[in-house]
Amino acid sequence: MPLPSTDLLRQFSIFLEAHGLRFDDGTKADALAAYLSSQILMFAGPSGTGKSSLAGALSHFFADRRARIEAEPGLVRPADLTGYPSVLTGRAEFVGTLALERLLVLEGATESPPVVLVEEANLSPIEGYLGAFTHQLGALAAREMTFDLHRDAHDMVSRGNLGLVPPTLRLAPYPRLLLTLNVDATAPSPANKVVARACVLLLEPPDLDVVFAEPPVEATTTETPPASGVAGHPGDCLLAAIDGGEDGELRDALKSAFAVCGERRISPRMAYRSLQYAAAYLAVVAGTPALEQHALVDAAQNALLHFVLPLLDPREFLEVAQLARRDARPGGALARRLDALPEAGDDLLGFVADDFWTGLT
Repeated sequence: MPLPSTDLLRQFSIFLEAHGLRFDDGTKADALAAYLSSQILMFAGPSGTGKSSLAGALSHFFADRRARIEAEPGLVRPADLTGYPSVLTGRAEFVGTLALERLLVLEGATESPPVVLVEEANLSPIEGYLGAFTHQLGALAAREMTFDLHRDAHDMVSRGNLGLVPPTLRLAPYPRLLLTLNVDATAPSPANKVVARACVLLLEPPDLDVVFAEPPVEATTTETPPASGVAGHPGDCLLAAIDGGEDGELRDALKSAFAVCGERRISPRMAYRSLQYAAAYLAVVAGTPALEQHALVDAAQNALLHFVLPLLDPREFLEVAQLARRDARPGGALARRLDALPEAGDDLLGFVADDFWTGLT
């Protein structure tokens, strides 16, 4: 069933304005398409570019069940995030965490996918404490994810105010995991096996006309998410495009954008994630002339930016980035990112960004 996306961009713009947030239309369309087509989203970019604001806005726009978690250094295992069973007091009880308290609220049956937002997720290795999330949501579409809390057959009494803790936490349908990343000396880039399961959204500092626009309006709150029930299966937009016989042009556009990779292999999962994203992007920008005129090119080049460039090793990245810079549409997200990368001779230190992630630091 085609998503009611024709008016989605306008609704999201109104929602952002009501909450005192401003992003350019290209960034908004990109974020909406990423949310509709992917279950793991990584928000990266220089400090102060709005990673947390945009991730939080998406969760409030789409979801009526949300959990916001602050990561911290030292998280290793899933139990470090959610807690663990203990018998130190002489009886079996569960030692829970604030994160678990927030996650338990997400259980329930609604049409709206639950959202877990983890701030500064890479302060600890994501593949460790969030391994259950990234492994299960790494499929092209995961209707449900489960998180084992303890091995008792029945609910376990908790220490503190959590009440009874079930053996397993279940999140459905099609849960979303949103991660904000600050990549620097204290928080390294995420492991490739995690990045390969995600859509990486890069935020650049806004243009001056956005910075010096009229002051944001005072934030307001709404009880019901405006787009509750809109997001679901990550492949909905692609299935609609296939049904309408419109997927051929998407495939051709992606092949053209990915040609800069030369003989490097593009995995089937990466290709299909790119197709899902591109179909969602076209659905989101439909009816917006300024974005529609470049929609196919932007969808394909954005996919290169989200799914391919973050996984290239340093040697590959330098070669592909040079070719992609030549072909990138001026003003598009790919061009803005590549133009922001320092090159030898740009400064006295002669620093060169040798992969996708060092270009952020």
